[in-house]
Amino acid sequence: MTTQNDTQTTVGVSVPFIQGLRTRSIAQAQTAWEMIKNNKLRVFLTIVLLLTVIGALYLWRRELTELAATAIEKILALVRGDRFRGQELVMVGQPVPVDGTQKMSFRDTDDFFVER
Repeated sequence: MTTQNDTQTTVGVSVPFIQGLRTRSIAQAQTAWEMIKNNKLRVFLTIVLLLTVIGALYLWRRELTELAATAIEKILALVRGDRFRGQELVMVGQPVPVDGTQKMSFRDTDDFFVER
């Protein structure tokens, strides 16, 4: 389709027909622009929502990972014989043989407490 300005006409095509096409195309362009504007807003809000959900899941996963790591650390500390003072992990002494057997134990004295 050829574009024309007000002073030019194409052989066989009337000026009112061309003006009608222009009016129709301008109306379609305005409708399309309104749709694009509305879709832009919808797309923007969708992207913001998705980023918010992804960020929340990331933070939740990181927090769960930290909680799981802390829980595993505390369980292993209990198995090894370490103690807890409040929320801090406190290590008790060094392993020493008990009664000449191969079993290992930790001393129970406050001299060996090391706080993190």
